[in-house]
This record gives sequence, structure tokens and C-alpha cells, in this order.
Amino acid sequence: MGPSPKPKFRPGQQVRSVRTYERLLDAAEAIMAEKSFDQATIAEIVRRANLTAGAFYARFVDKDALLRHLEERLENEIGALFGRAYDVNRWEAMPPVEVMGVLIGELVHLYNSRRAVLRALVLRSHSDPQLKQRLRALTRDNLRKIVSLVATGTSTKHENPELALEFCLLAIQSVLREAILFRETWRGGEPLPESVLTDELTRLVVSYLNSERISRSRHRPR
Repeated sequence: MGPSPKPKFRPGQQVRSVRTYERLLDAAEAIMAEKSFDQATIAEIVRRANLTAGAFYARFVDKDALLRHLEERLENEIGALFGRAYDVNRWEAMPPVEVMGVLIGELVHLYNSRRAVLRALVLRSHSDPQLKQRLRALTRDNLRKIVSLVATGTSTKHENPELALEFCLLAIQSVLREAILFRETWRGGEPLPESVLTDELTRLVVSYLNSERISRSRHRPR
């Protein structure tokens, strides 16, 4: 499978045209919550949107182009989330721990609400290097800034702050992907409540940043 195509269409400014465009995206996303993107068909998408195939092809050259537009919509939502995170006035007089909790909570909610699209994009990225790079830039680079922002406001005890930051990013990304996108948890696939994921991820990050050095001699095999 080749790289995902660039969008071939921009919805017009007419209200009706924009609504039709959004209905097609919403219908595709709803179907992707039930089956994989590869299994979904254009016929199913237009039927779910209560539109015609002509309405689809007037906006997208094929199904892959529609997926690219879903990716763009997700990019805008994540960009808005991280944009709010950089608003220093929002965090005035709020302790760093609470800031981290709010940001992780918003990210957890976004992953849950856009689970179908995110899961499809992650799976597609395994065979699409360009998409993989875009997803990396979309989440990891922004998360790095946020964790750095919170870490700056705390007195971390970790002897290697840069390593601590990288590990926090890995932990957040891994938990969000496994627990939400692929439902891999100790509960046998049962989704974890957003409040639980938010609290435990916040606890994990904050506790780790404030952890003491672990003596390797205590963990050497005897």
C-alpha cells in the first residue's frame, strides 16, 4: 500500500456543501467504529450519510482521500487542544500537577471521542512512512512541549531530566494507544473510564518526575 494521498478537495463555503462534507466524514467515522477502514465501502458510507455516490465523488477521488481528510480534521482538533495548553493565562495560580491532570484529561477524552479514526491511522501508518511521520509530529512533538512546561514548574528529582521527559512521552503515548485505541488492559478489553486513565497517567508522570535515583546494584542478578 502506497503513501496516503494529499487531500484532493476542499469543501466550498456554501453551508449545504460544508454540511454534506461533514456528513460524509461523520458517516465514515461511525462505520470505522464498527469495522476496519479497509472493510468499509463507499456504498456503506454514502448510505450511512443518506447521500448519493455522486455527492461522495464530487468531494473525494477515492476512499483513501476521505481518510486523509479525516486525518486533517483530527489534526485541527489536536492542534486546538495543544493551542489551549500554551495559553499561560489559563494556568494562572494552578499547581503544575493540576495542569498536567487537565491536559491529560483532555487528551484522553479526544482519544476516546476519535478512537475509530486514530486507530485506523495508526494501523495504516505501519505501511505508510509519511503518515507515520505526520502522526509522530502531531502528538509527540506537542506532548514534549507540554511535559517540559509542567516539568519546569516542578522540582524533579530525576538525575537525567532529558531521559525522564522522553520516558514520560513514551509512557503517555503507549497507554493512550493500548488502553484506548486497542483496548489492551488488565481488565480483559473492558474500556477504562476516562477519569481512571486521567488520574493514573497523571500520577505516573508526576511520580516518575519526582522519583529518586534507583541503585542498579539492588537489581543485579545474583
